[in-house]
Amino acid sequence: MPNYNNRTEVESGAELPFGDDKWIAFEITPNEGYVLKAIVVTDKDFNLIKIISEFNNDSFNEPYGVFVNNDGNLYVADTKNGRIVIFNDKFEFVKILPTLSADVLPEGFAYMPKSVVVDNADNVYVVSMNTNMGVISLDPDGGFQGFFGAQEVAI
Repeated sequence: MPNYNNRTEVESGAELPFGDDKWIAFEITPNEGYVLKAIVVTDKDFNLIKIISEFNNDSFNEPYGVFVNNDGNLYVADTKNGRIVIFNDKFEFVKILPTLSADVLPEGFAYMPKSVVVDNADNVYVVSMNTNMGVISLDPDGGFQGFFGAQEVAI
C-alpha cells in the first residue's frame, strides 16, 4: 500500500460525505508531484479506517469527487479513468459504471467525472470536467439518460 503520510493534505473545500455518521471518505491532494490514486476513509475524528487504492485488480487514476448514498455505498468519480466506481458500506468493490457512450455526445468527448451524487432511486448525476452541456444523468447501471441544467447561450 502506498505511503501517503506527510505527502498529502485534505484539499481546501473538499467534499466530505459521511457514511451513517460513522466514517468519512475524501480524496486527497498530493504534494511534490505525486499523482493521487487513492480514497481515504476515516472515522468522524479523522482516525484512519482504510485507504482504498486498489480494487478488483484495478486502481484509481486521480479520483476527485466522492459521494455516500443512503445505503452507505461509496461512489467515487475516478476522473482520469473516465468512470464511476462503487463500493459497499464495508468498502468492498461493487461495480464500475463505464465510460459514457451516447449518440448525443460530441465526437472526441472525453468523459472526466469530477463530482458525483446519487438520488434515492440510485440515478447518478455527474459533473464532467470538460463539458458545458450540463450535469450528466445516468441510470443505476450507468446508462446515459441525458443532460440537465445547461444554460442556453444567447448572442
